Amino acid sequence: MTKRTRWSPELIECISSFICHSHSFFSLLEAFSGSGDDDTLGHLRRIGQTRWPVLRLTDDQQTWPLRSVLMHYPCVQVELRKASDWTALAEVITPTQRLHVIMDAYALPANFESPMWKHWMTLLPIAAMRAKFGDGHCCTVNRYLVGDLLPHMVHLEHLEVKVDYNMVPLLKNDDAFGEKTVDAFFSWLANSSQLTSLSVDVELGGSGGMDLFRVTPAMLGHLIQWLQTRPVTSFTCAFWDFELVGSHMPAFYDALTASTSLRHLNVSNCKLADLASHVFTRPFATLETLGLSYAQLVSNTDGSGISTALQGSSVRSLVVHDSQRNTWRDDEALSLGLPHLARWLPRTPIKHLELQGMYELDDEDAIELFWVALCDSSVTSMSIQERKIEGEAAIGLACDLDTFLARTKLDRLALSRFYVEKYAAAAQEVAKALWSSSQLRRVDFSNNMFYDDKFIEALLVGVETCTLLEEIVFDGIDFNVATYLVWKALERAKSPNLTLRVLNRDEIGPKEWTM
Repeated sequence: MTKRTRWSPELIECISSFICHSHSFFSLLEAFSGSGDDDTLGHLRRIGQTRWPVLRLTDDQQTWPLRSVLMHYPCVQVELRKASDWTALAEVITPTQRLHVIMDAYALPANFESPMWKHWMTLLPIAAMRAKFGDGHCCTVNRYLVGDLLPHMVHLEHLEVKVDYNMVPLLKNDDAFGEKTVDAFFSWLANSSQLTSLSVDVELGGSGGMDLFRVTPAMLGHLIQWLQTRPVTSFTCAFWDFELVGSHMPAFYDALTASTSLRHLNVSNCKLADLASHVFTRPFATLETLGLSYAQLVSNTDGSGISTALQGSSVRSLVVHDSQRNTWRDDEALSLGLPHLARWLPRTPIKHLELQGMYELDDEDAIELFWVALCDSSVTSMSIQERKIEGEAAIGLACDLDTFLARTKLDRLALSRFYVEKYAAAAQEVAKALWSSSQLRRVDFSNNMFYDDKFIEALLVGVETCTLLEEIVFDGIDFNVATYLVWKALERAKSPNLTLRVLNRDEIGPKEWTM
């Protein structure tokens, strides 16, 4: 890049529109940083602030050539999946910046227990961390993370932890190691941490059944203290078992309902006794997003508890899970929960609805009842998330879209898990049904497998026919497969405001609908 280079604002906008990832965009920023063209550099920075509030890098090695860019950027997200030189990262991150880290146990260097490494960790301004642990032999690492690392993360405000069923020694409290590790974590949470957002998703249990993370009285006491003394904004506990602390649950429920800062709550797939009678007795005043499982929708005989809590409440986004892990699924809860949802949905202010596993239910009457209720509701955006939509399920979805979509208020729709390489004909019917109404403004096709050209062509018919369509979303892998057809269709787009977005789902934080 020479100092004589001058790019027009139109050219900058055009080039930026072809860049899908923030780290690619900021490579362009780096190139311009030494060009002397302050106008172009300023224009690029404004584009970056609008499109990518957080600079996302796939690993720490990519930060070094971007050093001059990093110093101007308030928040950087780094994904670490191997032993990394965190000390070098600390050298290029300034104290006024905030660092978001996505990592697993293997992201720590071999010398992670050394005093020097711990010193560098105290200098890293880590504000958010997502950690996933998966192998039992990493227990030493996990114990160090809880006992030695977290206390030094004085800037940490958001923590997401996902643990799979192999990590029995980390979270099961039937041995001294597990009990000490868990107690240390919750004690830190209540007494020393600055966390305002916590998510612990425990994937325990093999294919033959499902185990839950057992909550002890000491753990629950620390959790209640945290809810009462911190401005907690988000709390997720997936697959927790509260049966051992039944007598203490009223205090926990009181802490949840008394919080004036809580915006996002997800208690899906947890054994929570009397949840409806304690928490769902009055409208939520501050809660915006609520995550439940189908079984929790029917915890009362008539389902009136959740209905009372949602009518006239602040909740605008409802996520309903299907209680599944591996091969285990509660079909009875699903078949009962969906009609209950249909019964009171039209009386709530819900704007976004996410359903998981609905089309794995072999109950056409319950599904039809839901769609009829959806037509009378205030829902404008919906996400249908399945483990696998194929064959008859895909045909059923196509028929429902064709019959009901135009009668709903939906203008935003997301569909996931289409395995179209084997069921292309059924998937094409789904694609055609999407465009039976031209009301959709945004359609999200991410988390699919687009290996069939005819299916892609059917999906993109809407690009050529829908005048209101503003955004079509793909995942990176699907976009690479469908690039030619996508751009070919965009050339014939009827909507003057249509944009293509390649989605990055690695953001750390409460998952909100961003349509």
